[in-house]
Amino acid sequence: MDDGAVGAFQWRRVNRAAEFDKRCKVLPQINPEIELPLALRIGLPETRLLQVLGEPTSRKGNKLVYVHEHHLLIRQEPCTLLNTVEVEIRGGMVWAIDALKVTSS
Repeated sequence: MDDGAVGAFQWRRVNRAAEFDKRCKVLPQINPEIELPLALRIGLPETRLLQVLGEPTSRKGNKLVYVHEHHLLIRQEPCTLLNTVEVEIRGGMVWAIDALKVTSS
């Protein structure tokens, strides 16, 4: 669907006893760090999140929603790129991050 690229991800705290679908990949034990192009991570204070991403497009309870859309050409065809990031805040800290990138023509 995303032609070998990551089109969406969900990063959240879960209980150690949580069971996942066997098709989901597990991070390697050697270096399980996740790197994003922005200083965004689980446990980040909300105040720092706002410095990194700015004011959200909207707020829904404890969720901050960021939406960015722009137009571009892919193989000389006009397309629309939509990026959505939803951040859940608990206790003043980032608890979960859901990101989605959709391209439509």
